[in-house]
Amino acid sequence: MAMKGPGLFSDIGKKAKGKFTKYSAGIGVTKPDYHAAIILADKGDTIKVSGVYHLDEKQKTSAVAELTRRLSTNENTLTVGGLYTVDPQTAVKARLNNTGKLAALLQHEVKPKSLLTISGEFDTKALDRAPKFGLALALKP
Repeated sequence: MAMKGPGLFSDIGKKAKGKFTKYSAGIGVTKPDYHAAIILADKGDTIKVSGVYHLDEKQKTSAVAELTRRLSTNENTLTVGGLYTVDPQTAVKARLNNTGKLAALLQHEVKPKSLLTISGEFDTKALDRAPKFGLALALKP
């Protein structure tokens, strides 16, 4: 079920000895045209601000942006991307961040809840390095 309007969320992991292994919290808002969120993650070390804007009424084409700030290293990462839904079973995604990493994937639902994904990534600032390619098959009964 998709949430409409504002909402709060959290994720907490705990070991048996009582120490927290991970925790994050956030707030988000969902409207028909967009979704926006602010997340405090990595035990409070990372702040993420993200947004998705649907460019058409059928939500087949979307633009995405995420700004991540890692407090311990004073490092910022800006990622922009897009999603195009070819048909109800097939989607194409692409993203580029400010460090020069460009990635794309093609995801196809072979049968309900079972996905075939083909992906690739390369560093546009280090073209001498070999690109990464991936193939995944997630089967669910």
